[in-house]
Amino acid sequence: MNSKVKFTVARISITLLFLIVTMLQILSFPGQITHMRDKNSWGLVFEISLLILVVSWMLTAQIALVNIWKIISHMEKETFFTTSCIALINNLLKCFAGAITIPISMFALLAPQADDPGFFVLLTAVTLFISTLYILVRLLRDQLVQKVQ
Repeated sequence: MNSKVKFTVARISITLLFLIVTMLQILSFPGQITHMRDKNSWGLVFEISLLILVVSWMLTAQIALVNIWKIISHMEKETFFTTSCIALINNLLKCFAGAITIPISMFALLAPQADDPGFFVLLTAVTLFISTLYILVRLLRDQLVQKVQ
């Protein structure tokens, strides 16, 4: 596969991920929270807190995807080994760090209401996945900084 096709596939993948995250943010999660409220009689403050956490998580994902798009542009232009690319990777790391704190906050918010461990297993898996991505990107950034200096 030539490099133009690889970059096109990467951009299509990022675009689809961005669209799915946006769809979840606008359509799925607000409806799910409303359904959960109707079923469990949650208070308004609890519902708003959960909605803010979920929307923040989705926004963090969108910002991370935009940074990944820009990093791929640097790769395509063969300007990956530059300080501007390091800045984008630093922004990506900030997104991952923020994204790690949100499921932990959701766990703390939802644990008192729990009647099924499945959701918490999912939150744990997502937190570990994002943590692994953070560590991997951090290692890559450290290698990139060494190469640029």
